[in-house]
Amino acid sequence: MSGWARQLLFSHDGSRLLITTATEYVFWDLRANRKSSSGSNLEQQWVTLGHSLGLITAQHSLQLYDWEAQRQGAALLPDISSTVVASPTGSLVHKVLPQDSGSNIVACTLPHADGSKINIIGWYVPSTCSSGVAAHNARHFSVELPARYIKTFIGLCADLVIFLDHELWICSVSVQGLKKDGQPRIKQHFFIPPDLVNGAEGLKAMITKQGHVAFAKGIELAIVKRGLIMDYTP
Repeated sequence: MSGWARQLLFSHDGSRLLITTATEYVFWDLRANRKSSSGSNLEQQWVTLGHSLGLITAQHSLQLYDWEAQRQGAALLPDISSTVVASPTGSLVHKVLPQDSGSNIVACTLPHADGSKINIIGWYVPSTCSSGVAAHNARHFSVELPARYIKTFIGLCADLVIFLDHELWICSVSVQGLKKDGQPRIKQHFFIPPDLVNGAEGLKAMITKQGHVAFAKGIELAIVKRGLIMDYTP
């Protein structure tokens, strides 16, 4: 392979490894200790979805793959409004939200043309050994948020999209339900001290499937255990 490794993804049983760079991908059979297949990896990002493997393309479709056969299944297309701006070349990877370690949900963020709103589009993919069954039962979702609420997106935890607002609160919005007026249900969970957010690098954070939020800046590290259970929504 040429270039730095961008992603390392293991199959659910630990028998296979996917390695990607900016230009190519390689499937590695860990039991046989050999490369099993490879290909071009331009403008796309891989994600794990339960027992399935997914590939998000530059057109924001989700292509499901079978880990064992390394064969592609159905392509799931998003329902994107004409007011939404597609990702320009080179920026796709930065638009795919990081998942927690047990997620069956994948999502991308897409801004509206006038910059006033951000759409979160994605899919819930059932955990099944068959990529065909997973594709048949997958559900598409779309959530629209005012851009003024969001300083930076952090990632996905179960069915929650986690982000930092401009008042430095860790917030969440569920992809499952909206208020009766059609607006998203935004919750505030906890406050991040400004000295851990300010600066050129900004906030570096990750989420676990237990709802723990870890964030770092430089050599400092903080973990807020079960932070998403707390709710200080006005």
